[in-house]
Amino acid sequence: MLIRVRSRDGLERVKVDKPNPTVGDLKSLIQSQLQVPISSQILSTSQNLLLAKGGNVQQFKDMEDPNMLLSSLGIDHGHIVFLSY
Repeated sequence: MLIRVRSRDGLERVKVDKPNPTVGDLKSLIQSQLQVPISSQILSTSQNLLLAKGGNVQQFKDMEDPNMLLSSLGIDHGHIVFLSY
């Protein structure tokens, strides 16, 4: 599965080979493939994350639980998630 990750730096693709991946799996792959530390990542399905400034990024909690399945968020092959770091 390929997930597109949009940040203020542009659009990247992250390859996910694991069946039934979780948010934590995606964060680990972003760390290894895009060199963004997990501790710095804020992920969301909302593009408004990219417009948020400072402390306002903390309001995006839809992808906060590392054990949540991506499928439960409606994310599968080709979907875009938004990354702030």
